[in-house]
Amino acid sequence: MPPKKYSYFIGIDVSKNKLDYDVSKNGELLFHQERENSEEAVRLFVKELREMPGFSIPKTVFCMEAIGLYANHLLAVLQKNEGCYCG
Repeated sequence: MPPKKYSYFIGIDVSKNKLDYDVSKNGELLFHQERENSEEAVRLFVKELREMPGFSIPKTVFCMEAIGLYANHLLAVLQKNEGCYCG
């Protein structure tokens, strides 16, 4: 099977109270945004991403630092949405 090609890259800085997102498409930064670190806030962020023209979860990789418990809300939502992530 050929390697999977991703169009979107979302880098995430994880902390206790917030998630700091950098969203890029094909290597170009689209936007930077900070959100609360809660499952509800992550679900809303993913919902807003899906509303972007051309956005697709299967063509997106979410990358974050391995920060233990602080990433749990994010990981739970990504797993439910079958998002590809690395840490």
